[in-house]
Amino acid sequence: MRISAIIPAYNVAKYLPRAVRSLIKTGYHDLEIVIVEDGSEDNTFKITQELRKQYHDYVVVYQHPKRANLGVSASRNLGILKSTGALICFLDADDVVYPNRFEVSAALLESNSDIDAVYETVLMVFDDDSSKDTMAEWGKTFGLSSKVPS
Repeated sequence: MRISAIIPAYNVAKYLPRAVRSLIKTGYHDLEIVIVEDGSEDNTFKITQELRKQYHDYVVVYQHPKRANLGVSASRNLGILKSTGALICFLDADDVVYPNRFEVSAALLESNSDIDAVYETVLMVFDDDSSKDTMAEWGKTFGLSSKVPS
């Protein structure tokens, strides 16, 4: 089952290659990486073109009309519209996934039609303390604390 990983990209030239490489390192057999370049003011657009050329079997790049900056929600929505996967994964451009990211979730979604979504626990890692100070005090690991009622 094809997975489309959607990455909104605004002024993230520093982080975007790492995010894309982490998705490719999952080794998932049918992966599409949809980058939506959101009118960046740094060289993010140039980086998206390099990633598209380097990983042409995986990466597609879209922009909003007139290279407008429309925000993360509009970028995710455009990514959904342009994606070809039966499953959607959202990834922020400054985040990475572990190599086993899709092993359990894809199998679970493929084998059980009663499940519409999978949410996984997140580990917070910061480049420096100033980045950490901008986040809420969740601790290093956070996720759902109780089962979502069906």
